Amino acid sequence: MTAATGELLTVQVGMLETGQPWVIDFRMVPHWLSAGATQSGKSNLANAIIKGLAPQLVALVGFDLKGDVEFTPYAPRLSALATTRAECADLLDDLVRLLTDRMRLCRDRGARNIWRLHEDIRPVPVVVLVDEVAELFLMADKAGSRSRCGAPWPARPGSATPN
Repeated sequence: MTAATGELLTVQVGMLETGQPWVIDFRMVPHWLSAGATQSGKSNLANAIIKGLAPQLVALVGFDLKGDVEFTPYAPRLSALATTRAECADLLDDLVRLLTDRMRLCRDRGARNIWRLHEDIRPVPVVVLVDEVAELFLMADKAGSRSRCGAPWPARPGSATPN
């Protein structure tokens, strides 16, 4: 939960032109793509999302293919971080296994999604952040892969202030 909104997976990321807060509710909009030219504010938005989600009980997973510069400062808060193509391939495999397990749980309980599961068995939400999604799509080789993480990951609520 956040102090600004009080809702899980809801983040105030800035202010609108009207002076109203710009709030993203990732339960209502679970897929978000930020695209734009260099220096258009994509990194600022990603940083606001990470800082807003950091105190919440969510697993934050990062793919940082821009030479370890975008999400690496948040590594202590991230549940998993991949910074090379090999690590990304491993992390993607881990995420597919995790999603498969969650789909099985939902199917076994007759729930359409994790939000329809009873709180006692509801898994921790996973938020996946990708910097340089084009690089992720270009991955073709898993040879020599090594992962710095495993699934499932614990959520690590806390500060997201980079060093």
